[in-house]
Amino acid sequence: MTIVIAQKKEEQILLLADTKIGNAGATGPNVIPGRLKLVVLGNTLTVGYAGNADVAGLVIREARKALGARGEQGAIDLVREASTSGETDYIIAAHKPCATLLMLRRGAVLEVPDICAIGDVSPFSGLIDKARTDTESLFNSNLRSRFFDRLLTNKDLGDTVGGFPVAVGASGEHHRYLAHSGFYTFKFPTLRWGEETHQDIEQVYTGDGHFALGVLPPTVPGVPVFGAYSLQGRVGYVYSPIEDPEAFRVSLWPNGQPWEGHEQEMFDILKQELDKHVSAVVVK
Repeated sequence: MTIVIAQKKEEQILLLADTKIGNAGATGPNVIPGRLKLVVLGNTLTVGYAGNADVAGLVIREARKALGARGEQGAIDLVREASTSGETDYIIAAHKPCATLLMLRRGAVLEVPDICAIGDVSPFSGLIDKARTDTESLFNSNLRSRFFDRLLTNKDLGDTVGGFPVAVGASGEHHRYLAHSGFYTFKFPTLRWGEETHQDIEQVYTGDGHFALGVLPPTVPGVPVFGAYSLQGRVGYVYSPIEDPEAFRVSLWPNGQPWEGHEQEMFDILKQELDKHVSAVVVK
């Protein structure tokens, strides 16, 4: 399961998603890196999905071909037809000729005037309700910042949502991934052999340790390439679903070596890898 949220205000559309997927036949879900479930197919079209990730990956690649060959409506028609199986639901943000937000389920297409969501909506129902009446700028909204915070701390998300937070800002000018980073401290209790230990969640996220996660978009809009990183883990990931449904792992710093003070070097490594995948996708 997953979560995809989309909100439209005039000519702007904000889309949010996690990356966690279930792995049939595996010992557990693929939380990090998971898969990219918001895919910017071009400067006028973005597709998000919740459901069977393998099926959706094939649909996304075919939709990009359709976009190039038959335009936005051709890509939308292809996704609508794919949704008839009931395995996967989709959200589409389009900007030709004007901003349009669509939810596609079992072959039906619903045009949404304000906000919608697919997947496991329950952990975010309060945020969604509040977003309906918020008046701030959409791309810098409380919905976006609170969504990122919830994903980074994994607080009250249950077993179906998790991984990296992904955001797309879609406007008449272009569709592009939005950057964000999160840093929080944590403190775990002293564990004693053979004893059961309980700790309030508010105590976990304050203390002596620290953890940093973030997402890094490419420098150009309109391309289905996205980066994410864990500085503490010294690892980054490049999502390029047109090349491969699985994320590409990038070593940002040697294991066991202190990472603090080397953040810029780590970012530079990830940026270089992003540029390589952008070049590979653009020529396809």
